[in-house]
Amino acid sequence: MLPKHTPRGGLAVAIGLVAALVILHLPYAHAQTQAFTASLGGVVHDSSQAAIPGAKVTLASPDKGITRTYTTDAEGRYSFALLPPATYTLLVEAGGFSSYKQTGIALEAGQSANQAVTMQLGAVQSEVTVTAQGVILAADNANVSSDLNQQQIDQLPVDFRSVFGLVLTNSSVNNA
Repeated sequence: MLPKHTPRGGLAVAIGLVAALVILHLPYAHAQTQAFTASLGGVVHDSSQAAIPGAKVTLASPDKGITRTYTTDAEGRYSFALLPPATYTLLVEAGGFSSYKQTGIALEAGQSANQAVTMQLGAVQSEVTVTAQGVILAADNANVSSDLNQQQIDQLPVDFRSVFGLVLTNSSVNNA
């Protein structure tokens, strides 16, 4: 006698087969992802080989329009995964250190590269940018000259209409 198949049993068998196929193909799917992407990682340290935690690591490819930023962990490690193949620029910045920049890092599909970075001590830099223009002063000569025409001479309230009264209207003249 043949066993009876119930609709419920058939559904369970179908789900089991699909699950088995998915599980079997997971490593293949992961390998496919790795075959089309690249990764870059490394350690940031100082000249005495001490790790630099909290360093800002930026990886950029202007050609692809990609910029990724990572902050190093307590051991100074950084990691960029699932990168499209391209040529990258690596920029590392940390307080108290000079910036580190490396250009021309070519990553190919399936490549896993490692780049150790040694930072050099640097001075703290400050930058002042002035965007407004101040009043221009004549610092080489404090004298301000002025010429008076006949109409201004006639209309100025000058004491006794003397030449000395006209001279005192100039700011450069001191009445001592």
